[in-house]
Amino acid sequence: MKKRVQTRGRILDIAEAAVLGWRHAFLKLLKEICRTYPPREPVDIEALADMVSTVTEGIVVLSETLRDPKVFVEQVMLLRSYIRLLFQPEMRPTATA
Repeated sequence: MKKRVQTRGRILDIAEAAVLGWRHAFLKLLKEICRTYPPREPVDIEALADMVSTVTEGIVVLSETLRDPKVFVEQVMLLRSYIRLLFQPEMRPTATA
């Protein structure tokens, strides 16, 4: 029983390192975007990085489960649209003379 608990602990440590690695990678990209395009809505950038990671994992699972690579592309494009909308500069009406 003790060996099983130790093994589970090591597995969780490996999984945690992987999750934190993806968080760091996505956080770096999102911070770059924020420097040029501040988000239109208040958002916790670290939580957004976790969301992107989680959605990406879900996309892989969905595409593999349905055995449909088209699903992968569609879902990635939807995630991309969400990020674009969040960081898209507000359109300000131009003054007409």
